[in-house]
This record gives sequence, C-alpha cells and structure tokens, in this order.
Amino acid sequence: MRIALFALFFTVMALSAAPAPAPAEFKVDPVAPEAKPAETDPKKIMLARLIDAGVLMLEGKAYRQFIQAFVDDEDRRGFEKVFGKKGFVDYNEWGRDKGEAMLRVLKLIQGKEPLWFGEKACFANENLPKKNFSFAFAKGAWYIENRSNCPTIEIKKIPETPKR
Repeated sequence: MRIALFALFFTVMALSAAPAPAPAEFKVDPVAPEAKPAETDPKKIMLARLIDAGVLMLEGKAYRQFIQAFVDDEDRRGFEKVFGKKGFVDYNEWGRDKGEAMLRVLKLIQGKEPLWFGEKACFANENLPKKNFSFAFAKGAWYIENRSNCPTIEIKKIPETPKR
C-alpha cells in the first residue's frame, strides 16, 4: 500500500511539474510563407491604413481631423491663413472647396502600390489632377506633399493591386 501511495505521489508530482498543453484556441500553427501578408514594412502598412482612414474621414466630413492627420505643420500654417477668418479656421469651407476632390484622389490611389523613392511614396494615375500624387514620411508620420515632388513616372509601370 505504501509503495502504491509513494508511486502515486511521484506520478502526480511529475505531471504537475510538466507544462500543461495550451488550450486549443491559443495554439499557434505554423503558417506557410506564401500565406503570410506580402508586406511587413511598418511604414508601408501605416501609409495604406492612413489612406483608408483618410477616405473614411472625408466621407464622414471630418475635415478638421483629416487636415490634422495629413498636413504637416508648415503646410497647415498656410492652410490656416487661407481658410482662417478672424482666428477661426473654417474646415467646412475647405471641405466644400477641396474635400471632395481630395476624396476622389484618395479613392483612386486606395489599395494601389506606390513607387518608393526613399522616404517618399509616389502614385501615378492618368485621372489624378497632376497625373501623380505623393506622400512624404517625416517626424514619424506620413504627410501629403503639397506640391508632389516625384521623379517622372511612367504610369504603365505602377502595378495594379486588388482592393481590400
């Protein structure tokens, strides 16, 4: 009897010392490399998400939030001079004047792969107002370049990517 209890005690101790298997819903199965997302560069992912957010902001007429997210400090000061009256910036005026055009631009480039030039993402499309549109990465964020400064781009070279 003592031997049976002694064996039982050591069996229980051995089982309790072994790590418990993870519950089924937390197990991580290896994923084939081809099933992983193709893009893992955080800056590129950030830009794609920012464009998606910009479309939502403009569709929801959140013009102030759009300007704060997409326009760098220097360009924002110029924006405030143009659309500011008596210390008040009329974001709705900007939305009426420029917001719809910007929404069309973002929808044209949404889901498309830009050409990368260092810290610059350049989109080219025949339907864009100046045939190209660009973002610059500065101070840890992406901003619309007020005057797109992309090298000459042949539009046919921009790869088409499926919409998300």
